[in-house]
Formats: sequence, C-alpha cells, structure tokens
Amino acid sequence: MSHLEDLLRRRGQERVLAPGEVLFQQGADSDGVYFVTSGWLGVYRDEQDGSYLLSIIAPGEMVGEMGASTGRPRAATVMASKETRVVYLSSEDFNRALRESPALAAEVIGSVGGRLTEADVMRIALGHSYRQAVDRVELLTGQAARLEELIRLREELAAMLVHDLRNPLGVISTGLEMLKQVQIPGEEGEYVASIVDTLNRSALRMQRLVDTLLDIARMEEERMALRPAPLSLRELVEERVEEERPLAARLCISLEC
Repeated sequence: MSHLEDLLRRRGQERVLAPGEVLFQQGADSDGVYFVTSGWLGVYRDEQDGSYLLSIIAPGEMVGEMGASTGRPRAATVMASKETRVVYLSSEDFNRALRESPALAAEVIGSVGGRLTEADVMRIALGHSYRQAVDRVELLTGQAARLEELIRLREELAAMLVHDLRNPLGVISTGLEMLKQVQIPGEEGEYVASIVDTLNRSALRMQRLVDTLLDIARMEEERMALRPAPLSLRELVEERVEEERPLAARLCISLEC
C-alpha cells in the first residue's frame, strides 16, 4: 500500500514485539491500525472451548483497520509469532487519511477484497475436505459405523464453519459498510463504489451459504422444519450479472439480462 506506507513514514510510531507478545486483546478498545514491516502476526479468535487461529498477517499487511474505522472493540487477539516490527497509526490519523485520500481508500478496499477472496478459498477447501471425508465413510462397513462417522463429520463441519468463516465474514462485512461511507469524486468514485457493492454481495452470498449449512444440521436434528418458498429466477440471474459487471467492463465485455 504505497499511500499508506507514505502516511506511516510521516505519522507512524514503530514498535518491536517479542515472540509470543500480544499486540492487542480480543474485546479491547480499538485505538489505531498496525502495519507489519517484518516478522509475523497471528490473529486468534477466543471462544469458550479454546483459541482458534484465523489468519496470519505478513510483512506489508495491515491489521486493526476495521476497529479503527468503526470504533468497535477488537474482534480478535493478535500476537507475534516471532520477533516482529510494526508501525502504529492512531485511529484519528487513519480516518482523516481515508477521508482526504481517495487513493488510500481504494487501497483499503483492495485489502478487504483480498481477505474476502481468502475466505472464499477457505470455503472451497473446506468443501473439498468434507467431500473426501464422505468418500471415506462410504468405505466403512456396517450401518451403525457409517451413521456415527457421518454425525461426527457434521459436527466437525459446523464447528469449522462457525470458527473459520462466520467470524472473518463479520469483520469483512463491517469493513465494507465503513467503506460505503467514503466519498470518492468522479469516475474513480463510481468504479470504487461498484467494486464495494460487488464485494458486499459476495460476502452476503457466503454468509447465506454458511447459514444454510448450519440450518441443514439443525434439520437433521429435527430442530427446524423445511418450508419451500417461491424463488424469482430473474432476480437470481440479475444478481449474478451485477456481480460480474465490474470485471466485464474492464475487459470491454457487455453483459445484458
């Protein structure tokens, strides 16, 4: 992020973290953003049954921008995996820069989009692993053993969805809502707004997928009844076309529905 790096050089404060040192704790007040210059940071979500690694922040990446922009408490705990150098920028300076620099706002949007892509890749990998596990079940002999294995796999899948997808999706959605408030003039602003809308629709689609899989688990436990409802195929097609329109425009492809 060239514009952010320039801002950090002018206004940032450097800090060195020892291995295992906590940068900030989940639930703490958000006071600024951190840019990693060397080392690695682990992002952990604390739950009742333990702490779960959500992602790794590498050199050249930023952490804490969602809380700094929205004022909400930290959504996760961040800890140094080894000796790590970071540059701190206060929430006040960060938000002022977002308002004054459309280029910086566009870079932050790109960062959020990258995290959404990582979440999408995680979802695909999770689905592949689940299919492989189901194939293993087919090799088991005996109905009781197969049923027991299927129940265990379903519980594992539900737990992975909650910890590995729902939490980062919530953070991404919050960041997208914040970016909608950034006003960028001219054609660049229209393009950025279309990208934000596309990212937001993708995040909502992934959230619906997570909710659907969890609903299936509840239905199997007879805690939920299925009620069929009409679906507008036209609206479904129009939504998909709108999601692909920004990419099509860049490739000079016209999409009509």
